[in-house]
Amino acid sequence: MKEITSRFFRRIGSARRVGSPLLFLSRNASSTALIHDHLYERTPYVAGWKLQQQLLRERMNRIRAGIHFSDRILMFEHDATYTLGRGAKEEYLSFELSENDRSILCRKNGKRLSLQSAEQGFDDCFISAPNGVPIFRVERGGEVTFHGPGQIVCYPLFDLTKDPFKKDLHWYLRAIEEVVIKVLARYNIEGTRDDINSGVFVGTNKICAIGLSSSRWMTTHGFALNINCDLKYFDTSIIMPCGLEGRGVTSVQRLLGKRIEMNQVADTILDCMEEVFRIDTEYNNI
Repeated sequence: MKEITSRFFRRIGSARRVGSPLLFLSRNASSTALIHDHLYERTPYVAGWKLQQQLLRERMNRIRAGIHFSDRILMFEHDATYTLGRGAKEEYLSFELSENDRSILCRKNGKRLSLQSAEQGFDDCFISAPNGVPIFRVERGGEVTFHGPGQIVCYPLFDLTKDPFKKDLHWYLRAIEEVVIKVLARYNIEGTRDDINSGVFVGTNKICAIGLSSSRWMTTHGFALNINCDLKYFDTSIIMPCGLEGRGVTSVQRLLGKRIEMNQVADTILDCMEEVFRIDTEYNNI
């Protein structure tokens, strides 16, 4: 049984701020999302990816059977991993690729991470970067990005066909950005959107990457917020993060000049998700 700790203690009846143009949903929460807190240990990327896919498959099966399945919010701190989105260009990997590397990561006929490959050990569906970090191609949107220590990676598994959500992926993307912007504001950091690229920036530097996927309006994947991560993993000799030439990458730690308690940020993320999406959250007990 999953260990339930008090570190994400939710404030009962806390005040909610209004006024954002995105907060047009009903003030009364009409949906409850179950929190899967995995921040008590480092989780391999593939394990987090696999859990998403298993929950998605279970949700689809229950829908077909007419059985309710709650929305979920998964939170991880992953081992160091790079991923390419389903349509990402291999050119955003800055190092030289062998022919075998290209055959594995190829957009059209490559070896995208799948439940079958994960169950078989996935040895033939990734390559290693020069720094030894594995690189996978997955089904999310977006270009190349990093997931690893010092980041909070959040995967909302929402049914956009149900209240209080909307069947609109652009709306959903902007709402996720709004969550991150509100989280940063709690630390007196001004996060902004970019007119062209998804994610959240501070000045010209990216602090949060967003890559989403949806199957029949059921969402997977999500966002990676840089808290205390080692920014050497974003070195442009290895990757061009999300294809952003001429841009940098930053973290909450770099901006504030001190390490930040990850659990505290996770609690703030959940609070802001409740506010933006007008949902309630509670812990999953399994």
